[in-house]
Amino acid sequence: MVNFYVYSFSIAAIPLLLGVLLIWFGKKLWKKANAENAKYQQRYTGRTTLRVIGVEKHEREERDSNESGEIIYVTSYTPIYEYMVNGQRYEYHTRLGSSIDQYPVGKEYPGYYDPENPKDVTETLKDITGGGSHFLSLICFIIGGVAILLGLVRVWSVITLL
Repeated sequence: MVNFYVYSFSIAAIPLLLGVLLIWFGKKLWKKANAENAKYQQRYTGRTTLRVIGVEKHEREERDSNESGEIIYVTSYTPIYEYMVNGQRYEYHTRLGSSIDQYPVGKEYPGYYDPENPKDVTETLKDITGGGSHFLSLICFIIGGVAILLGLVRVWSVITLL
C-alpha cells in the first residue's frame, strides 16, 4: 500500500514540476520581450516627418491555396519616404506595405530616428517583439497553470485516500 502512495505522489510531481518550469520559462520570455521593446524605444528618440515621395510596386508568384494550385500573382505596394534631420535630407524605403496603393505622394506620417545614426528610421514605436513572444509566454502560463492544477488535483485525490 505504501508503494501505491509513493507512486501516486510521484505521478503528481511530474505535472507540478512541468507547470513550474513552463511558468518560469514564460516569465523569462515575457521579460526578454519587454527588455527588447524598451531598448528599441530608447534607440529611436528623434522625431521627424516622413513624406511619401513615391511608391514601389512589388509582384511575386504564388501557388493558389485552392485545390488546383494555380499560379497567381500577388501585388504589394511600399512607400518611399524622405525626411530631414538637422538640415540633411534622407530617403527611406520601407518594408511595410499593403496590397492596395494607399500611399498618396506628398502625404506625411510621423517618423522616429536614432539620433546617433539618422539614416536609421522607423515608422512606429509599437512593440517589435510583442506579438509572438508575449503570445508564447501566455501559452506557457496557461499550460503551466493547468499542469499545476492537475498535479494538485492528483495530490488531493491521494490525500483523501489516506
